[in-house]
Amino acid sequence: ATVSSNGKRTLYFLWTNTTYPPGQPAVIVDPSKASTLVEKLTAGSYQFNLKVWDAAGNQASENFQVAVLQDSVQSAPKINAIGDMEVQLPSSTILLDGIENYRLNPAGRDLFFLWTLISSPANSNAVLSNATSEKAGIDIVTPGRYTFSLKLTNEIGLSSIDTFNIVALSDPLSGTEKIYDSVAWFVVQDDDWGPYAYLFINDPILTQNRNAGNTSIEIWDDDKKQWLPPTGFDYYFDNGLYLFTYENLQLLQGKKARVRLKFL
Repeated sequence: ATVSSNGKRTLYFLWTNTTYPPGQPAVIVDPSKASTLVEKLTAGSYQFNLKVWDAAGNQASENFQVAVLQDSVQSAPKINAIGDMEVQLPSSTILLDGIENYRLNPAGRDLFFLWTLISSPANSNAVLSNATSEKAGIDIVTPGRYTFSLKLTNEIGLSSIDTFNIVALSDPLSGTEKIYDSVAWFVVQDDDWGPYAYLFINDPILTQNRNAGNTSIEIWDDDKKQWLPPTGFDYYFDNGLYLFTYENLQLLQGKKARVRLKFL
């Protein structure tokens, strides 16, 4: 404010800590700048002095009182209990949300999060993501019980812990399959990506939440008279199944495919 109220005049500054609690002087990070941080404050009363002068020798000074209050947080943080829950596979992406803990604790305080997967079913390879954030995520593909904990720590090092379970129910389609006959191939001339061929299976309900981990794709080979994995093809699920390739386009033009989905 002093700089802006003095126009283009060059000003020089000096901040000093003139009084402070016994043996506890403050550390002024940038004492010669117009704006500075002050560190190493403890509970008690401080007086700071600002001296300002210009090249002509004009000067002014002012004292500022600062009262530093004792920290009022002396106990572990309150933690929002996350109740046990169930999820139905194949819907497998789960958000673990601890944002409510900020509302339960004093405003402006630091909270540190640590989510931990304590136990999971055998053969499960579930891994937490963003485990030190207020929001963590996990992808579950194996049915069974998963036990988690959230450790919440405040800036004075005190912690609270909540433990909860997620039960993943088995995919009701697991072990079944569906065959789609006479699925048309389309060849597209694309200026950006080059020509490619694709087929689309329009089955948004059955293909919802499907991926390579829970669904196997096979294409019927008329020459070999057998089902084969889609070697040389790429695919993704989006309100159905898209299967596409950049190879053998002339052979696919106008052809129809037979596709089998096996639900794992």
